[in-house]
Amino acid sequence: MAYSIDDGRHVLLICMNEAYREIAGLPDSPFVSYVIDKISKDDLGHYLSLSIFSHDALSYAKHEQDRFIEPRRVMTTLGRYITRKYSEERKSISDSTLDTFVRFVERRIPRSERARKFFDKKH
Repeated sequence: MAYSIDDGRHVLLICMNEAYREIAGLPDSPFVSYVIDKISKDDLGHYLSLSIFSHDALSYAKHEQDRFIEPRRVMTTLGRYITRKYSEERKSISDSTLDTFVRFVERRIPRSERARKFFDKKH
């Protein structure tokens, strides 16, 4: 399935929010919610998105001018991105909660009904 960086970002945010609902009762879940909010507002200017080139990776732009140039974007995983880019918030999120959240997000990427509907409308 071909999609744009915008599409991949939209679907990633849907999946992150759906996954958050699964962990919402955990004691450190408010910190996960805070990170999701910061990512959705693109506070770092990275425009985190599903990678166009790899179905199991994310990508982000180090520089604003590279936001929509996939070959110039950095490949990463969600757990690694949160750990490196939100290190202060990460200190308040247990390894178990982060692992569970990431696993729930990854499960939703190919399966999310809302994601499929979004792609189906576009293609």
